[in-house]
This record gives sequence, C-alpha cells and structure tokens, in this order.
Amino acid sequence: MNRLKLLREELNMSQEQAGTIIGVSSQAFGLYEKEKRDLSPEKIIKLAEYFGVSTDYLLREI
Repeated sequence: MNRLKLLREELNMSQEQAGTIIGVSSQAFGLYEKEKRDLSPEKIIKLAEYFGVSTDYLLREI
C-alpha cells in the first residue's frame, strides 16, 4: 500500500472523490494507487497540497 492510498483512506475518501481533486476518473486514481501509472508533477503537487503533506512524503515508499 502506498502513502496516497493511506492518506485517502484516513479521510474516508473514495477513489472517485480523490480523483476529482486532480481531474481524473476513479479508475485512473486506482492505477496511481497501485503504481501502475505515474502521476504528473502537477498532480503530485495538487495532492500534496490537498492532503497537507510534502511531495517527498507523498512519493516515499512505505
């Protein structure tokens, strides 16, 4: 499990809700969580700002 999924679940947020933050579908967000698709730098920044964490924290492996 990566940090993106942990942060989303801590807020009881669905993949659809999280995807809305960065303008992608729930399916695309699921691929980001499974690390089967890379996030663009812009999307990483949006998510880090939303969750109140650094980009380094968001990208670090658990």
